Amino acid sequence: MKPTTNAGCSANAYGHYPCTVLNRSPLPPFNHFKPLKMAKKLKKISVPHTKQPKKALIVAINEHVDEDVTLVIDGITVNCFISVCPYEISIGNTYDIELTLTLAENYTVQSVTSIDRLVEKKGNGYAYFLYGKLCNDAFNTFTILHSEEIHYEHPELNDQLIKLEVLRIDVTFL
Repeated sequence: MKPTTNAGCSANAYGHYPCTVLNRSPLPPFNHFKPLKMAKKLKKISVPHTKQPKKALIVAINEHVDEDVTLVIDGITVNCFISVCPYEISIGNTYDIELTLTLAENYTVQSVTSIDRLVEKKGNGYAYFLYGKLCNDAFNTFTILHSEEIHYEHPELNDQLIKLEVLRIDVTFL
């Protein structure tokens, strides 16, 4: 996937094109977009840079949707949505990444007594149920994800096994 520049944009005073997109074809000028009505309010829970970035192996890239990628992270296969990719990527290569969880405004999280899997796909889209242990701001699931929000909104679940509903896992290629 190569970054491309929107044909409707012009360079700013510094010679940068602010409308760089990650599509193979340019987008129409912004005045052609209509506002979308969201069925659900979304929350993004950032997973901040750690001392060492996560490594991900690309096993599939959707030929119809550039932002759709299947990765193997710490031995677990997950389908992610690419939010930032500043360079061309290809199947079979390993890259440094950062993950961001997208949750519904009224997401569900619950305590569970045992875990027999870490990741459960929910339907055909990007939604998942993630299972793991909440340890303060760290959610230990298929990989360690840091989130103060879950910890502060649900302190009663600290040091417990939980099931977290995630609308989407976004990936940023570093």
